[in-house]
Amino acid sequence: MLLILPFAFVGSLSPMMLTEQTLILTTAHGKRAATAYAFGAILVLLAVASALVLLGRSIDLPNDPSLSAWVELALGIALIAAAAILHHRGDRSSEGKERKAPPNIGIGGGLLFGAFSMATNYKALALMLPAAKVIVTSGVDLPERMVLTVVLVLITSIPAWLPVILEVILPGSMDRIIGAIKHFLERFGHRILVALLALLGAFLTVRGAILVAGL
Repeated sequence: MLLILPFAFVGSLSPMMLTEQTLILTTAHGKRAATAYAFGAILVLLAVASALVLLGRSIDLPNDPSLSAWVELALGIALIAAAAILHHRGDRSSEGKERKAPPNIGIGGGLLFGAFSMATNYKALALMLPAAKVIVTSGVDLPERMVLTVVLVLITSIPAWLPVILEVILPGSMDRIIGAIKHFLERFGHRILVALLALLGAFLTVRGAILVAGL
């Protein structure tokens, strides 16, 4: 669980999806459309994560400790390299130009828009691969792997469902809270991303190296 949480939280750093949900909530019947958007995004992410976990389980030999050690070592090195590349490039607003939600998109439109937004959220989808590898090589049984996959998906998809929850609980303060979250992510999201990738990469590299060496 502790190993997949950094992947999930890094994948959830998406100001774009927060903006899209905020715009949808301002339209007619916005709550229903935003709820459909959240379901669409979650279903796409769940399908991708589940496929990676099941495919990885069918290909790998998770009971072989040396395989798990080499996988962790490779993942750690890859994450450190990714953190170095992102740090060198700097914050270039990787989300790109924000998409505008059409007015009154309805439930069907919200579902498709949410699915499309998550399907083009390449950062979140890319992080599903190493997270799925961690789940596959953890040696846990199928029920535990399913729980870990669901937790991974729910945390990564926070930008899709959090605005809906806030609108229900704090309708008068939703815009201000979402705006503050978005501002924080735009200002510090890149640094958090680099730091978490570097820390997790270092941890996996050290642990993988120790396991490979048989210490």
